[in-house]
Amino acid sequence: MNITTLKFIINNLTVTPISAGSAKTCEILLFFLVDTIWPDKSVSRANQRIQLTFVEENGRPQIKLCHISNAIAYDERDNIYPVHYDENYEHYKHYTLAGEARSERLIIKSVNKSLLYLQWPRILYVESLGSHTMIHTLDGDFESIDNLLSIKNHFSELFYQIHKCYLINPKHVREIIRFQVTMTDGTTLPIPEKKYTAVKADLTKAAD
Repeated sequence: MNITTLKFIINNLTVTPISAGSAKTCEILLFFLVDTIWPDKSVSRANQRIQLTFVEENGRPQIKLCHISNAIAYDERDNIYPVHYDENYEHYKHYTLAGEARSERLIIKSVNKSLLYLQWPRILYVESLGSHTMIHTLDGDFESIDNLLSIKNHFSELFYQIHKCYLINPKHVREIIRFQVTMTDGTTLPIPEKKYTAVKADLTKAAD
């Protein structure tokens, strides 16, 4: 195997601390430009943003999460770092930050090849957009390149499918009336007539 020698240059590094809401947790955002210089002297530039989450354990800070929010696209010349976005996603999609409950944080593929870290309790519902989905949360709407079936299969214990186009978070159901469900933000979503009785029974059971 041929080994490619690469040179990296980092420019305009900015480090910004952000509040993590805990005395034992620290989050830092790093913004910088990174130039990859290839053997043929060509240069690839990426505007990087990295979030580092430190958690204190046994009196020492340890990095528990490294989130690259604009993952660099795959380059076939790269045989130094052969593990790329898709492989990383498949490996880490079920991981959560140490100390969190299993259902607290979901990792979703965004449309710009970044990874979205979304808190499940704040997700209202997931809407199908064909091959993509729109994830509606209390903090806004986020588009994902995952389709509805993929999200359903990955997080089957967290969402309930009321319609071929919608997965809902049962914890955000405000009301169930004939052939529709109302979410806590006031959004109404349809329930097919043939599924209504079963959906109502399942959601009533989930609320107990």
